[in-house]
Amino acid sequence: LDDDPTGSQTVRNIPVLTHWSVEALNSELKNNYPAFFILTNSRSFLGTEAEQIGYEIGHNLSASSRICGRSIAVVSRGDSTLRGHFPAEVYSLERGLNTDFDAWILMPALIDAGMLSKENGSYPQVKPCMLKMEPLGTSPRIYETG
Repeated sequence: LDDDPTGSQTVRNIPVLTHWSVEALNSELKNNYPAFFILTNSRSFLGTEAEQIGYEIGHNLSASSRICGRSIAVVSRGDSTLRGHFPAEVYSLERGLNTDFDAWILMPALIDAGMLSKENGSYPQVKPCMLKMEPLGTSPRIYETG
């Protein structure tokens, strides 16, 4: 699951769903792809709506897994814990799946893009060793379009 389109843009040849009905999930589980994305766009909703989406997706994935006789592994990727609905959205997903996740991995950085989150701020990497950090909002990187 991804709360923002950036995650699905980093891979190729993986289906991306924008709806998560049991029928749609059944169809994907019957395909031979090793994985698929569910783009929730939940970051753009209020917290209560994001929690409902997480629960609904978890519930539907659990139902589809039983219907199709396939075991599933679920990864929930959030584009930004500073702007998303963490951890409430992930707890709701767990409740919908009726399980506890084996692990929660928090990585407050996007290394390949040279970004780091620290103390409620996002920072571009200005030197390879990150000795100097300046807030993203005051950096020339704020104007990057790519």
